[in-house]
Amino acid sequence: MSRGEDEDKPMSKKGLKKQQKETEKAAKKQQQQEQAAAAADAAGGDSADDCAVGCYGVMPMIQSQDKPDRTISRVGDLTGSRVGEKVWVRGRLHTSRAVGRHCL
Repeated sequence: MSRGEDEDKPMSKKGLKKQQKETEKAAKKQQQQEQAAAAADAAGGDSADDCAVGCYGVMPMIQSQDKPDRTISRVGDLTGSRVGEKVWVRGRLHTSRAVGRHCL
């Protein structure tokens, strides 16, 4: 069979479906490219909407420059006389293991 004979024959159902699928795929790809280009145009020229303007560049070092007003006391020294008072608790966890049921 030569190429001229193939072109004269009508396309099979499978061939038509394949061609239709490829056409839809190309149209979808084109639409995504247009949307991406539109989004880039909308976001590209507008720097006034940048919500993280102060987060760029060289930041100052954290050197405990401000000292919060809080008293430190040992957990063992806490008694009932301090009920209702806000207390800062600091601790260190050496090992953490899951034991028992997790979902109650």
